[in-house]
Order: sequence, then C-alpha cells, then structure tokens
Amino acid sequence: MKLGFIGFGKLGSAMVENLLNHDIEIIGWNRTKSKMEQFDKVVKKDTPFQIWEDGVEVVILNLFDSKSVKEVLFGENGLINDQVKNKIIIDTTTNHYEEVLEISDRVIESGNEYIEAPVIGSVVPAKNGSLVVLAGCKKVLFDKYEHILSLFGNKIFHFEEYGIATKFKLINNMVLGSFMAVLKEAINMAEMIGLDRNTAINLLENGAGDSLVLRGKKSKVLSRDYTAHFDVKTLLKDLDYYYDMAKENNYPTIISSMIKEIYRALEKNNLGDKDFSSIVDELY
Repeated sequence: MKLGFIGFGKLGSAMVENLLNHDIEIIGWNRTKSKMEQFDKVVKKDTPFQIWEDGVEVVILNLFDSKSVKEVLFGENGLINDQVKNKIIIDTTTNHYEEVLEISDRVIESGNEYIEAPVIGSVVPAKNGSLVVLAGCKKVLFDKYEHILSLFGNKIFHFEEYGIATKFKLINNMVLGSFMAVLKEAINMAEMIGLDRNTAINLLENGAGDSLVLRGKKSKVLSRDYTAHFDVKTLLKDLDYYYDMAKENNYPTIISSMIKEIYRALEKNNLGDKDFSSIVDELY
C-alpha cells in the first residue's frame, strides 16, 4: 500500500514509524525538511502537490492547526487544485471546530473526499498503532477506508456529521489538561506533607488519581524528563479552540478558563515546547 503523509512533528513522526512497520510505502512532505531525515524509507517531496506524482490516492495530514491545514491543502503548490480529482484526504489534525467544516466543504466541492479524523493519544500509542480515532465522514467513505484508519488506531468511533469528531476531541483535551493540573497539585501537596514522589504517585494510582493520564505521564513525572510527547503550545491551542466552542454555546467556562491560563503561564515562561506534564515541576 502507498500513502501520502504530511506533518512530521512528534505525533506525525510516530504515526509514520508505525505505518512503515506495516510495510506501507510513504510519500512525504514537511515544511521543515530536517524532521524527515530520520526516515530513510520515506520518499521525500519538495511540495505537497508533488505527493500525487507517485500514484498516491490517499494523503494523511497531521498538522499543528487549521491554518496549517488550509495552507497545505489550498495554498501555493498545495494538495488541492482544479486538476486534482477523486483523491482522499484523511485529516488527523485537531482543527478548530468551525474551520474543519469549511475545510471539508472545500475539499468535497473540489471533487475530492475528506475524512475528519482527529486522534486521541500521544507518541507512544501512535508508535504502536493504538490511538483512538474519531472519524467524521459519510458511512460509505468510512467503510471503504476504515482499514487505513485501523492502521494507526485500535479503537475507531464513526460520526456521519462533520464537526462532531473535532468538537469531542477538544472536550477530551480540556479534560486532559485539567486532569494533569489536578495531578500537579496532588503530587506537589503530597511532597509538601513529607511523601516522596514515587510513593505519592503509587498512592494516587490506587485511589482517585488512577487514570490514563497518570499512567501515561508517570515515567515523565518521576524522571522529570519533560521532552515533549504532547507539548504545552499544542494543548494551549486546543484549549483556545475549546474556549471558543464553549462561549459560542453560552456554556460557563469557569474551569476551562482557569486551566487555559495555567498553561498560558507555562508558555509565557518559554516552556511551550515542553511536554504538558511539565506543569508538575515548572509552575509555582
């Protein structure tokens, strides 16, 4: 199988590593070319549009935000133009909940198909193909390309209406950021009363703190190695998107606003490129 892939950040690179382990031929592009150098087997292109030259029918996107997606799809030398028809875009980017509707409309109007597919999970599950995929598209399209989605996700949830997948991904990341902030306070308070960090985390694992978040970030918090798997600036972008959605629906943002500003403080302290779990040691 041959697939196009655009977006070789930490998550995207982990997804590519997993696809290569499945003997998928990858035709790739990334704005910063050096991020592709680790992948000798990836056929590297100079522009997004050149990906189509190798007979690719499906391109997977994993980009930072909706602005990046629009540039890759519709910008100069982008994937979509009047000559491109009957191609498939699988977009795993966490987009803005409104802009993903514009993106899907423009791709479909161009004579191509769009699968909205934000993923839940970080670098480790991406490497072993155990992400959770939230897929938005027509059922006939989902049925035809589910085998590709299953390469990087062991759980797939399908929605026939565009936008729902992205909206829930934003809700999920609000929970993710909030729970990490709660764990930060719990761990720091446990240390203040005299417990060592390992004991504190062990107790949390056997009590109310047990969660995918704690299990996933335990090693980072214990080692204090905050090399990013999911960095602060990306989480903050998602929290900003969530805030827009909450305000549009007149939903109180007392909790989410507070959490958002906590991570914004990290970014202002030049920690935007650190893993978001760095909140445990880097903020007050």
